[in-house]
Amino acid sequence: MKVLNSQYKEAREEERIGLAQLMCILRKKIRVLCRAEWHRRWQRRERARKRAAFIANLFKFTKELLGRSEGSQRGRPQSEGPSGTSYKVYKKRLRRLWKILRVFWRRGKIPEQWRVAEGVWIPKEENSTQIDQFRIISLLCVEAKVFFSAVSNRLCTYLSKNTYIDT
Repeated sequence: MKVLNSQYKEAREEERIGLAQLMCILRKKIRVLCRAEWHRRWQRRERARKRAAFIANLFKFTKELLGRSEGSQRGRPQSEGPSGTSYKVYKKRLRRLWKILRVFWRRGKIPEQWRVAEGVWIPKEENSTQIDQFRIISLLCVEAKVFFSAVSNRLCTYLSKNTYIDT
């Protein structure tokens, strides 16, 4: 563009018309390219932001995907934990679960959400009113249960195979 500008200044009057048209076309193309580059950078930043948000709060994605059920339904075989994620999600999406667990295994840090249990009072009888008619259960997040059961299984296998413990 600079070269074209200098040629325009040095050109005769009849050549300037063609150079002006050429500069106009180049400006439009440069504007389109700049806009495309800006959108590409914006999309890259947006993807990085979404990736960071997903890793920071893994449960938000599954809550949005499935919706959080309000209140407990009696007769449900397994309750959702604090994350609101059912076991059914991970039965269908094993590869996604494996990738999540690998991230935490490599980092060596357990998320704060995995360390917290949610206490839920479940009535023993139909119309329970007294405290002794309830039992409390601790709901843990599904991901933590799967992760720690895998670690436990590996540890037990290793200890028994190398005769550190007798079974």
